[in-house]
Amino acid sequence: MKIDVSYNSSMTVKAKSVSRKYAINEFKTVGLVLIIYCLFVLYVPIALKEALPLIGLTEFMGFDVYLLSSLACLILGTLIPFIMLRARSGKKLADFNHPVDMTVTDYLVHYVVFFAISTAAIFATMMAAQYINVSGQLVSSIGITINSDYLSNIIYVAAFILISPILEEYAFRGSLLNCLSRYGKYFATIASSLIYALAHGSFVEMIPSFIMGYMLCKISLYHKSIRPCIIIHILFNLSLYALFMVPERYSIYMMVVLALMIILAVVLLTTRVYRVVKIRKYGANRQVGMMFLTTVSVFVALILFVAHSLLMIVL
Repeated sequence: MKIDVSYNSSMTVKAKSVSRKYAINEFKTVGLVLIIYCLFVLYVPIALKEALPLIGLTEFMGFDVYLLSSLACLILGTLIPFIMLRARSGKKLADFNHPVDMTVTDYLVHYVVFFAISTAAIFATMMAAQYINVSGQLVSSIGITINSDYLSNIIYVAAFILISPILEEYAFRGSLLNCLSRYGKYFATIASSLIYALAHGSFVEMIPSFIMGYMLCKISLYHKSIRPCIIIHILFNLSLYALFMVPERYSIYMMVVLALMIILAVVLLTTRVYRVVKIRKYGANRQVGMMFLTTVSVFVALILFVAHSLLMIVL
């Protein structure tokens, strides 16, 4: 997993040299892709939520029009720009979506550790948010947020458990991570995780979302594929959905299960059954990161993400 990156007038990745001009142009493309994604996946659904009732279009053949339109925005707003990014960076789908040699036990180990750390981060930030009287949802999946009104809606459930994880892994751990990896895997992991966190709907969710994104990036880099991430992400969302569906009178049992999962994760980590992926940090990462953040289109995209989170507080 070691990639040597030296930054001077150019950035060297293994035997290939990437000019500063090329890097800036690619970062501009990344920024434009993120702007398109942000507008279609985050802002358009807000406008639709206000506009659809005004024109009397709330249901179509028994289906919730807002939910269908939001799902369409999620699918198109993710696939179109990130396919553009993948084409621009010269990456093929097979570059990060090839089969991996993992057993069921391997998947279970990854899932237990991911679930334990993610849920611990979620509940810790929720408790902190309640303490300082800041509202926030338990967790959200980009574009498809956990909403008790939709828990029995088959379209919503399919989107939350299946469609959204696949799209997110393709976009963030597939296209974006692989595009940025030529400038250093550490930089790519931090940048991808940061953007993934900012793309969530509230400030309360950003810390656990960053941790989740960081862990999924490391899994993807270790296996050189997003397939393990897709499966783990689906299992995680399925677990969240199951937790929400459990009647409140059984909540004590769920807390016991969560505690046991955390204990098991600690055992897996301390006994090194879980293979921790280490990503080396190089001096060039800070310079590349500054160049990335100061690219106008990237900066505008980040502002749009933050503005959306502020808007969610108001709404």
